[in-house]
Amino acid sequence: MGLADTSMYVCMHAALGKDVVAVLSNLVITFLRPALARDLIAEAKIVRIGRRLAYLETYLFSDGSEEPIAHATSSFAYRFAAAAP
Repeated sequence: MGLADTSMYVCMHAALGKDVVAVLSNLVITFLRPALARDLIAEAKIVRIGRRLAYLETYLFSDGSEEPIAHATSSFAYRFAAAAP
């Protein structure tokens, strides 16, 4: 669950820049199959960015496998940090 959350949080910063303040407001994970005893790979993408909410999804894979082990969706409330004086 932490990898899915982190991958979507990093995706938000990659798309909107370092000054974005994003707070997770919803996270849904559907586990599809057991993970293999390998590293996990996350592929996150932004589905939609609104004025105050962003919707993202990520697929989790066992390294070397083409079939996802989990699918996660989330929404983040966000704003941009005030400029430093």
